[in-house]
Amino acid sequence: MIEQKDFQQIGFLGKIHGVRGEITADLNVDLSELIEEEDKLFLMLEINKLLVPFRLESYRPKGAELSLLKFHKIDTKEKAGKLQGLRVWLSKEYLEDVSEDLITDWRFFIDYNFFDDNGTPIGQIIDIEDSTANILFVVRNNCNKEILIPIIPENVTKVDQDNGYIYMIIPEGLLDL
Repeated sequence: MIEQKDFQQIGFLGKIHGVRGEITADLNVDLSELIEEEDKLFLMLEINKLLVPFRLESYRPKGAELSLLKFHKIDTKEKAGKLQGLRVWLSKEYLEDVSEDLITDWRFFIDYNFFDDNGTPIGQIIDIEDSTANILFVVRNNCNKEILIPIIPENVTKVDQDNGYIYMIIPEGLLDL
């Protein structure tokens, strides 16, 4: 049985591209290595809160932020149109092999548990604030308070994809604000 806990949301489907069933996707993982290695790669699309497998037929980048996806048996713009706006999920088994270099967007870490570099739990990452020059994790702590933590890649000390944990050096005094 397909259980959501075994999958990680990696993005959303966007607009139809062309007339042969391609659709744009805003993904936070580069799938190019996986599609080369796997004979058949399945992505899960969330339909009515259920994960439904779709075999990925082709994947290619479209600009700096989007990708073009083509799914097996989705061969018209009408069929592709029914997929617009759906969430895209990938098995955590695949993500174990994905190097952190292939994670193209900090949104990948939404829903991860956030710890300082000493292993002290801080809270859960609920969003990414990227409207300013400094990108921030929005972390909800145990008191239901939101904390903004600047994302400094060099300060990330460990990522545990199996358990959904991220460890980071937090600037001194930041949690006291």
